[in-house]
Amino acid sequence: MDANLLKPFIAYYKPHKKLLVLDMLASLLISLIGMVYPVVTNWL
Repeated sequence: MDANLLKPFIAYYKPHKKLLVLDMLASLLISLIGMVYPVVTNWL
């Protein structure tokens, strides 16, 4: 991917960097819970 294509995206999200990081962390946490939940219920 060309770096020039990412410049508008980065420029748009620059003032919202904390919110973007928080959103990505929340998405990661939800995904991990979704993968771990069946293992835990099967174990119990």
